[in-house]
Amino acid sequence: MASVGCRSTACHIVKVPAPTGFDLATAVSSYGFFMLAPNRWVKAVSSVPGSQPAFERPLRTADDTAVPVRITQSILEDGSELSVAVETTDPLSTSDEQHLQSQVVRMLSLAPADVEVVAALQRMHAEAKAASFGHMFRSPTLWEDMVKSITLCNCGWGRTISMNAALCSEIGGGAFPTPAQVAAAGVEALQSRCGVGYRGKTIHGLAQQFLDGTVSGLALEEPGMDASALYKKLLPLSGMGPFTAANVLQLLGHFERIPADTETARHLKHRHKLSGLSPRTLQEAAQKVYEKYAPYQFLVYWFELRQGYEDLFGSLADMDPDDYAKATGHIMRAGAAAAASGAAVAKGPEIPQLAAAVAAETSNTVAPIDVIIIPLSEGNGGERKAKGVREREVKLLQTRLQGEMV
Repeated sequence: MASVGCRSTACHIVKVPAPTGFDLATAVSSYGFFMLAPNRWVKAVSSVPGSQPAFERPLRTADDTAVPVRITQSILEDGSELSVAVETTDPLSTSDEQHLQSQVVRMLSLAPADVEVVAALQRMHAEAKAASFGHMFRSPTLWEDMVKSITLCNCGWGRTISMNAALCSEIGGGAFPTPAQVAAAGVEALQSRCGVGYRGKTIHGLAQQFLDGTVSGLALEEPGMDASALYKKLLPLSGMGPFTAANVLQLLGHFERIPADTETARHLKHRHKLSGLSPRTLQEAAQKVYEKYAPYQFLVYWFELRQGYEDLFGSLADMDPDDYAKATGHIMRAGAAAAASGAAVAKGPEIPQLAAAVAAETSNTVAPIDVIIIPLSEGNGGERKAKGVREREVKLLQTRLQGEMV
């Protein structure tokens, strides 16, 4: 018989302790990478007795074999415990179990240093404590975090989602591909099969730097490293510009620097009432707003940004995966513009008004933006609905700031 948490008889359970106050759903949904393949958050089914929410994805054993895992949480008297159900017919060695545990600890920020950060953040920020926020989600490896950060640049969130899905299905065999798999695939395959565009060269170059020891030689994950020195080490690596390097920095547990982009500009304008921002001044403005929260500036910034998403979409952990591509700033701007125009958000304003309002919202804060108007389906066979009511969608295709190249 399969153990608790297993969905087949070919299953092993690996335990990972978690501190008091830790919530699996909040930790997983704390950062948008949880929406990217091969990650999968599974909500509990209310109609099924004993159903639990779970996080699923392939992880790798000590010899780099990809194995499907399913992570659930049990509450104990003095904390909680995560059960990592590993589906494999092969026996797990002690080394395999330790390797899997370390990946789970990294993903859910459960190392002792991470727990200390959460406690310190929650002491200074009551809202974060009330929301059990602080355990930031990240990938099981630095390699995956760096590639995912590259796929954030110069595209909409929907494209980021599709690129990561293709990398897993086309190159990784369902798991996130290893540096060796990416290097073997080559630039052309990355571009033609995964749709990563210019990023194919930088992702391939980064894979080679992992394989030849360039990255390991930098000791990027060494405890106690100065954040400024670490940032300078990241910048020369393939695909690392100011935005991507700053994002990798926070994924390494250094939260002093905010990865500033168009979302930052939107947030600072609406939440903190700043105006006149430009690509040149945005980073400095963001750092000044959050300097009082040092050394956890990014965590407070991201808590606010995530709060804005949940105000609009509801709990991100409860979001339907089919809607993940909607969790982006252009939807929020469109909603704000619709509200400002007095139109019902459900139907939206007339498209010229909405486009103009959105353009006005962003004209003083970001680099040039293309507003593309795309009519949605108007009924079977392209016929208009009886009352001639059109549903329309505004898509904003905008470049990332801080020198990332298209």
